[in-house]
Amino acid sequence: MAVWPRQARLGLPRGRGALVVVVTFGLVLALLAALHREPGSNAQLPDDSAIRAVLDDAPLRGYLAGAGYTRERVTPLDDRVVRVSFFHGPRIVLDAAVAPDGRVTNEIRYRPGYIRAGGEVAQRPLVLALLAAMFVLVTASAPLRSLRNLDVLALASFVVPIVLLNQRLLEASVYASYPQLAYLCVRCAQVGFRPRTSAAPAAPLLRLPPRGLALVAAGAATALVLLAIPGGLVGDVAFASMAGATDLTHGVLPYGHLPQGELVHGDTYPLLAYAAYIPAALVSPVKTAFDQLDGALWVAAAFALLTAGAMYRTGARASRAAGLRLTIAWLCFPPVLIAASAGSNDLAAAACVAWAVALAAHAGRASVALALAGSVKLVPFLALPVWILRQRGGALVRSVGAAAAVVAGVVVWVVVLGGVDGLGDMARAVGFQAERGSLLSIWTLAGAGAAQVVVQAAVVTLLVAGAARVWVDRAFASDLPRIAALAAGVLLGTQIAANYWTYAYLPWVFPLVAVALLIPERRPGDQAAT
Repeated sequence: MAVWPRQARLGLPRGRGALVVVVTFGLVLALLAALHREPGSNAQLPDDSAIRAVLDDAPLRGYLAGAGYTRERVTPLDDRVVRVSFFHGPRIVLDAAVAPDGRVTNEIRYRPGYIRAGGEVAQRPLVLALLAAMFVLVTASAPLRSLRNLDVLALASFVVPIVLLNQRLLEASVYASYPQLAYLCVRCAQVGFRPRTSAAPAAPLLRLPPRGLALVAAGAATALVLLAIPGGLVGDVAFASMAGATDLTHGVLPYGHLPQGELVHGDTYPLLAYAAYIPAALVSPVKTAFDQLDGALWVAAAFALLTAGAMYRTGARASRAAGLRLTIAWLCFPPVLIAASAGSNDLAAAACVAWAVALAAHAGRASVALALAGSVKLVPFLALPVWILRQRGGALVRSVGAAAAVVAGVVVWVVVLGGVDGLGDMARAVGFQAERGSLLSIWTLAGAGAAQVVVQAAVVTLLVAGAARVWVDRAFASDLPRIAALAAGVLLGTQIAANYWTYAYLPWVFPLVAVALLIPERRPGDQAAT
């Protein structure tokens, strides 16, 4: 019969620890169920009217006549606008946003050869296969039949939804994404809550000397830059980031000021998601989609390389070879290359998370980095409780103070540019993330709103239990892989429970997952710096 060690029980007697978790889950579930509202439940336009509005638009009617369609699906984008999606069999052919007055405000025509985001070359099946193969080779270990290699395959398998989405098989791509997301979330939670391991370091499947690994890393970095900058294609996120950065250079908040004709809710990111692109906006300001947007590719590629440096520093705690392997894994992870070739702000958040891990030995600096990540993509703020509560005494004070200083700095910046009303404008714009509706969600496709609430309650319970575990168990202060695992579990769980998911989100959780699952196990007595 399995018996949990005392330190694996949140510091509570065995039965009471489980009871606390169950009660917490029940209370959170009841609260979320009371507050839950289906996305767009107040939408003002009936489904049949929205479909008719699209079909009454002459250019779109002509396009659909040529593309052919067999079914439609209407989903609310927010409380005003609905999205009408037309499918020809399993393939999506058109998305159209329809306003309450029946006007089609935005459209996406999915033609053969469609690429969801990023450069075309980076997403050719052969390129994706080579990237996935290199990722597996540098991260897999011997023997082949191991849980670690299953983790590697789960990460590599995210090429499947990428290929499916680029084949316009939108629904299939969504269903192909969530199993590995759920697996990695559970694995990270298991690593975080298990007793401290005494396993020997994993033996690499591909053995190369450090010099050989360094050459591979340099080649991977060069390939990423070439595929991202001359080979990239800026997406809507990058356009929003550049337009918002341009507004900031003129002393204007992006909230409510981005061109709605070009974007739908392009102002839905925290302030630093736009501020990260200020260097490019100073060189090449952006007001419309006809302006020069390549600056976004330079910014994204720079953040990708900055993250690579952090990954090397983190892995090098185990050995130089481990650092190089982690660097190559990052550079070859397909969602990273796609995000870079699209100029996505997800890589800015990824760099901040990666440096939070790399600077884990410095309480204040690490908390600053993680708070900066939250000020880019918001969700990384949820990792702060686990990250901060591992500290004690002066280190705890520095961690809390450092994170608070970042948040205060952003608030002051907003107030200086937009007054107190600017805070409300930002809150309303960012709040769209909580109410948006999208087909890129298993909950929307399956009509499983009740199950989504259960998952959300489980994620909140994981966050509370993880924070409590770190606080009461002093062993966590010197065990970075377990801390990273709990933080990764929370972030992955949040991605699963949200109303929208894209593989572009994976880069900013990857540094935590890599530390939790891909760095060789430490032997007893080997401790991570705190």
